[in-house]
Amino acid sequence: MTDITISNIIASFSLGQSLDIQEIAKTIPEAQVNQHETQLLTIQWEDPRIACLINADGKTMMTGAQSQEDLENGVEHLRATLEQRNIHVKKSLKPTIKHVVASTQLHTVLDLKLLQQQLKEGTISYTPESNPWLEYIPNHPNTVILVFATGALVACGPSVDDVSQQLQHLADILMKKKSEE
Repeated sequence: MTDITISNIIASFSLGQSLDIQEIAKTIPEAQVNQHETQLLTIQWEDPRIACLINADGKTMMTGAQSQEDLENGVEHLRATLEQRNIHVKKSLKPTIKHVVASTQLHTVLDLKLLQQQLKEGTISYTPESNPWLEYIPNHPNTVILVFATGALVACGPSVDDVSQQLQHLADILMKKKSEE
């Protein structure tokens, strides 16, 4: 079993109401109004290490969580922060995971040019003149894995389970190919 590290979960949810972005920015020290779009507010916290992009209509994107628990804690932290300032939002905020970024390290050097020829499943793209990675898109939709010559694999997909399964599957294939060399 390969050790897989979840580095970022990106989720969206609605606060259930419109907000006065300018007023919120005045009351939350970590908040900044987007200079180019005054209807967007960014809030970044160190603990939990989460960032939120909040639209005036209440639609919110959250990034930085490394687990479902981190995500839930971040959502609750945002809700509590707003409630402390008498900004009442839905009691039950339900985040929808949009993207998950995860990685693993195979602890071996990989020949990407050889892998480009050997990998039989999925879509493979390798352009060393412009990118230092091989891009592997498994037959499973919506997941992309970057394979580096150092043995690092970085994946982006729609859920923690999907990304973990696809990383594990590719790691197994790569390690088998490596043992056959």
